[in-house]
Amino acid sequence: MFWKIYSVVLAAILLPSYVMVMGASFAPWDFMDMVVAVGALMGFFGYAYKFRIISMTLWKFYFFLVISWDLFYNTIISMILDLAVHLPGAPKATWLDVLFSFAIIAPEYIALYHYGFKSESLWEE
Repeated sequence: MFWKIYSVVLAAILLPSYVMVMGASFAPWDFMDMVVAVGALMGFFGYAYKFRIISMTLWKFYFFLVISWDLFYNTIISMILDLAVHLPGAPKATWLDVLFSFAIIAPEYIALYHYGFKSESLWEE
């Protein structure tokens, strides 16, 4: 039950935030971040609600992609280069902001790991 509730809560946080920032100067890396995040949410929902989306192999790859992308986007693009889109008047991201966002998203990483690596029974036909 935790996974179902958390997947809905996370979607309720992430999706409106992408809609809000789309009106700002939305660069290609911001679009890529949105695509990766929506894909990760799909995997999270697949794990939480126990349904198959594409293949287990895809989610093994996607697990590493999501973590790598989030590290790159939230540190290099957002903090060091300050290129990520911000809401008007929002301050530049700090290390504390990044750590807090990773803490919020950590259950999604765990779910993607389990979906790709530990859910053999779900993927059997």
